[in-house]
Amino acid sequence: MTRQRVRQAGILISFLLFPITIYYLSPYLIIQGITEGVISGSMLVFSLMFLSALFFGRLFCGWVCPAAGLQEACLAVKNKRIQGGNWIKWLIWVPWMGVITWLLLLFGFPHKLAFTYFTTHGISVAEPGAYIIYYGVLSLCVTLAFTA
Repeated sequence: MTRQRVRQAGILISFLLFPITIYYLSPYLIIQGITEGVISGSMLVFSLMFLSALFFGRLFCGWVCPAAGLQEACLAVKNKRIQGGNWIKWLIWVPWMGVITWLLLLFGFPHKLAFTYFTTHGISVAEPGAYIIYYGVLSLCVTLAFTA
């Protein structure tokens, strides 16, 4: 199996597991946890993603990111690579990281660990209301993939 096939398989599996893992990839839950004094699973996952990016570059984004799996599927339909789409990540992530940093300064670093914070038995989309969030995130990813 070629390296590209292994990468595509990894992001496809990650996309299929996205209903289970979406809350572990949520900057909102980091914010919610900080205000309640909780280190959420999402904060731990984001910290690991940040550290891995320092040492391995875009390993997570290119090999394990669920949104990458969805965008690969969109690429099969649109068949056009995004040119100059780097502004999108700055538009999305700079405000999130700014709010998280501000809240950490305001509330201090949380001291209680709850890896499965806001999940039901560790599964993100286990209740009907969670599907609204899930499909909203999917819609955002698809919209960005087709419009950028």
